[in-house]
Amino acid sequence: GITIRFLSPDIAAVEVLWDMTGALDHAGAARPLTHGLRALVLTKERGTWGITVFHNMELLPPVPAHDVPTAASKDGGRVDVRLRSL
Repeated sequence: GITIRFLSPDIAAVEVLWDMTGALDHAGAARPLTHGLRALVLTKERGTWGITVFHNMELLPPVPAHDVPTAASKDGGRVDVRLRSL
């Protein structure tokens, strides 16, 4: 899907979810279905829309909380790191 949010009349934030099939890895084996997100900031200058910022990322499956590593804090305590999917 595509989401467009107008931050002002001349600035828009756009998110595009994508799927990719048929890709091959470096050894030539088929890769599984891949999901991703494109995030863009569009700006309108002199009446024409253009891409000011573009970011493309692969969305990985969420990691179960018990599999997420913890990091030691400066005071010797533990800090749990939790990931969530979009």
